[in-house]
Amino acid sequence: MNSSEFVVLMNKIIDKKMGSKPFKLGTIDPTYTNGNPRIIFDGETKPSTKQYTKLNSYQPKPKERVLLASMGRTYVVVGALGDSSGGTNVDIPYTTVGNAMKLLDSVYLPNDANFFAYMSDGTYANLVTMEQNDIFKVGDYNIPKAWFIAEEYISFKVPKIEVVQELNADHTNKTPSREVYHQGNATHHCMLGTDGTDTQVATQNAVNLMTILDNVFSVFPADNLTGINYTVPRAGVYNFDITAKIGAAVTKDGYIRFGLRVNRGGTITDYDLKDRPYHINTVYGTPFIDAQFIYKLAKNDIVTPYVKPLTENITLGAGSKSNIYYLGDAPLI
Repeated sequence: MNSSEFVVLMNKIIDKKMGSKPFKLGTIDPTYTNGNPRIIFDGETKPSTKQYTKLNSYQPKPKERVLLASMGRTYVVVGALGDSSGGTNVDIPYTTVGNAMKLLDSVYLPNDANFFAYMSDGTYANLVTMEQNDIFKVGDYNIPKAWFIAEEYISFKVPKIEVVQELNADHTNKTPSREVYHQGNATHHCMLGTDGTDTQVATQNAVNLMTILDNVFSVFPADNLTGINYTVPRAGVYNFDITAKIGAAVTKDGYIRFGLRVNRGGTITDYDLKDRPYHINTVYGTPFIDAQFIYKLAKNDIVTPYVKPLTENITLGAGSKSNIYYLGDAPLI
C-alpha cells in the first residue's frame, strides 16, 4: 500500500459524502528556498502557481513528500510524509476488512523510527522502536501492562535473556539485571569417577588435584568440562560431594583435607574447605572418606577438586569421585 492509496482510503473512511477530499498528497517545489511552498500535486508535473500555507511546526525541504489537509476552500501543508533525499514510494498490496487495512506484504521500519499506538487517555506510546544504534525495542514506559499470548507456546530464540525487576523514577535500573535461564539450565552438574583400576598417590600436606577422576559419568553443559576442570556456566550456589577411596593400607589413623581450586579470570586460589578423619580398619578394608560442602561461584569460574592428606601420604583408588550440583541463584556475583 503506498501513500496515495492510504490517502484515498482515509478520504473514504472520514466522510464518504464530503464534496472535496479532506487530504491531498504532493511534493515540495524542487526550487523551494523559503516561505510558503508551491506544491506539485500527485498526478501533476508542474508546481502550483499558488503558495500553500504550512503549519508553523513544519519546515519544508525541496522535493519533500507532504500531506495537505483541506481547510475551507484551500489546503494547508500539514507535514512531511517521508524521506526528502530522493526515496521512492513502494506499493504494498492490501485488502480491507471492514474499516481496517489488511497488509499483504512486508513493512520495514527504518533506523530511528517508531510504530505508535494511542492510549485511552489520548496520549500515545511506542509499540515498536528501531533505534539508530540498531537496538530493537518493544513497548513503552507509558504502557502499564503488556501480554504475550499464544495458544500453544511462545519461543524466544536468543542465547541470553535478562530481567530487571525494579526501576528508578527515571527508568534506570534500581536492581541489577539478572540473566534468566531456561529449565534445563537448572540441571548444571559435573559427575566424575574412576575407571576401576586407577590409583593416585596423594602427598602429605600438599594440594593434590584429583587427576584420578578420568571417567565422566555425566556433565552439563558437556562443553564446560576439560579434563577434571569444570567451567561454571551460571553464577550461583553449588553443592560439592567429593569422595576419596583409600586404595592402599594406611599405617595410622589420620585426616584428609578436602578443597577446591578456583581459577577466576586467570587468578588461581586454593580453598581448604573440610577435614575428614579416617581410621585403620583391618576388618572392612580401606575406607571411603567423603566430604560435602556448599560454595558460591561466579560464572566462568574454573573449579577443580583436590585432597590434602594431613597425616601421611595416601593412595587414592577406585571408588573416588566428585559430584558438583547447581543449587540456586546468586545474581549479584
